[in-house]
Amino acid sequence: MLRVDTSTLGPFGLTELEALVKAKGWEAMLPGALSDAELLQLSDQLVDFLRNDGLAMEPRRDRAAMSMTLRLLIEAGAKHQDFVDNLPLYFYAMMALEHAVDREIAKRVTQRESLPADSELMQVLRDLVSEARSKAAA
Repeated sequence: MLRVDTSTLGPFGLTELEALVKAKGWEAMLPGALSDAELLQLSDQLVDFLRNDGLAMEPRRDRAAMSMTLRLLIEAGAKHQDFVDNLPLYFYAMMALEHAVDREIAKRVTQRESLPADSELMQVLRDLVSEARSKAAA
């Protein structure tokens, strides 16, 4: 059975995320561009948030998942107003990111090529932003 002790992977928080984006641009945050350790840390953080009452969790500098989700939504076209009173947008975006991360992990473990998950993730995020705007206008 595959097992990883995430405590052995090193940190992947806001400091590391900022350094990554500064060095390589925002595309370096996409699951396909992350190192194995970063990808596994991100997966662990997303599971904590989505499965373990993460809505009550405070944003922490040692966790990149919340900031990464917000930044990817912004890159997908979201504006400040899209987030006002719209927690579902953020939650669904985090679920889409978790799905993309899981696909990338499976792709690496099985060493099989698949559809480009990063471009699919960005399209899903653009669709979520568009849907949120449509609902807000209605």
